[in-house]
This record gives sequence, structure tokens and C-alpha cells, in this order.
Amino acid sequence: MSADGGWHRSVLGVIRRTYEAALEDNISFLASAIAFDLLLTAIPFAVLLLGFVGYLVQHQITTQQIDVRHLIERFLPPQLPSGGTGFMRLADLFEGVAERRGTLTLIGVPLFLWFSTRLFGGLRAALNEVFDTEERRTFLVAKGVDAVMVGATGSLFVANALLSAWVSYLEAWSATALGAAAAPAWFWALSAQLLAITSSVALFYLTFKFLPSRRIAPRTAIVAATFSALAFEAAKQLYAHYLIRFATLDRLLTDANLVAFVLFLVWLHYTAFVFLLGGEVAEMYDLVRMRRAQRVRLG
Repeated sequence: MSADGGWHRSVLGVIRRTYEAALEDNISFLASAIAFDLLLTAIPFAVLLLGFVGYLVQHQITTQQIDVRHLIERFLPPQLPSGGTGFMRLADLFEGVAERRGTLTLIGVPLFLWFSTRLFGGLRAALNEVFDTEERRTFLVAKGVDAVMVGATGSLFVANALLSAWVSYLEAWSATALGAAAAPAWFWALSAQLLAITSSVALFYLTFKFLPSRRIAPRTAIVAATFSALAFEAAKQLYAHYLIRFATLDRLLTDANLVAFVLFLVWLHYTAFVFLLGGEVAEMYDLVRMRRAQRVRLG
């Protein structure tokens, strides 16, 4: 009984000290600054993504000799009729993107590089604050680390998108080719979820391991990455569920779409907050581990 009580007091003490450390480092304010940088980075990233989509659309139109509307119909969800208002607006959007793909890329690339390195610079400064360290790298080395992190995390993001699309393709192919012998839907849903969590853990691990000025132990980085990834994926699933259930393409100015935009801003701040909170959890984990090791040596 006393052992159980001691264990609960120990856990509550760790939670309390983590909370106090988060307040001391003012991670809510730091999360607001990171969320602002995330929003600034998301805008040129969307422009760059539209330019990439424009090149893909134009390639499909040129090689298959079809127009945009027939191309969209191939990937159109069943719940959106091909003759509806939402479909027509989507077709007009893709036509415009295909026509302006060069301009979108020319604008998106430099802006994305600028704001993304600025974002990782802010993440670096925030993590140095969380891990109680000073930036010991020179300006050029630190900006080089930011640029490498942009490339590494961007590659992970693209790889995750491609693998998710591959899982969806395998699900559709198995249902068509194998019929009753195909794997159940829950198997593919579980595969996609595990893939998303794994890629999120890898992305957060790279950030926690290499971005701070202080050398972070692999075990500590894994603890921080796992905590942040699980909290991030939970919020992402809730936000995606709201978009699927309530957001609409037919009319942009609806209450549901306005709420979706507000929730997007809240989600950005939440993502930045749990990222920094993961750093606080890892810092407390490091402290508890070192104290335990000291007690073992003294014993």
C-alpha cells in the first residue's frame, strides 16, 4: 500500500515539476511565436504545392489528351457529383493553377525557403530555452542546420504523403483484384495510422535531436518525439474528422468553414505547444534518470 502511494506521489511530483518548468520557460508564449511562423511558412508552402500540382495536371493533360474536368472525375469522391457547383469551382481552380504553375513556383520557392528557415530558427531558439542551453554555434552554422532540417523534414513529409497514397492504392487494388480474399478495411486503416505516427515520431526525433545547441541523448529525443507525435496525431485526427463532417466546397463563407479556419489556427498553436511540452517532458525524464543513476551509485 505504501509502495503504491509512493509511486503515485512520485508520478504526481514529476507532473507537477514538468508543469512548473513549462510555466517558467513560458512555453505558451513561445508556442504563439512558433504558430505565427508556422502560419507564415504554410502560405508559401501552399503556393509551392499548387505550382507542383499545376505541373502534374499539365503533364496529365498533355500525355493523356484530356481536359481538366475529365481528369478530376477520375479522383472525385463519390459524395461530390461531377456536375455540382463545388466540382465546377474545383475544375476552374485546377485550370488556373495549371496555367500559372510557373509563376506559382517562382514565387513559392524563395518565400518558402526564407520562412521555413526562419521557422526552424525559432524552433531552435525555443528548444534552447526549454533545454536550458545557449546557442554556441556561429550564425552561418546555425542557419546551415536550419536549412538541412528544412530539407530533412520536407523529405519525410513527402515520403509520408507518397506512402499514404500507396497504402490507399493497395487498399483499392486489393478490394478490386482479390475481392472477398482482400484484407479488411480496418487493416488498411491501421496501416495508414501506424505509418502516420511513425513518420511523425521520425520528424519530431530529428528536430529534438539535432536542432538544440546542447547534445540530446537518443533516448531523451525518442521520449520527446513520441509524446509530441501522439498528441499531434490525436489533434490531427479530430481536425480531419471535423473537416470531413462539416466543411463544404459548395460555399466558402459558411459557419462551418469559418469554424474550420479558427480551428486551424488553434491547431497550429496546439501543435507548437505540444512540441515544446514534449521537450519539457524529455527534460524532466533526463533529470529523473540522472537522479536515479546517482542513487544507484551512492547505494
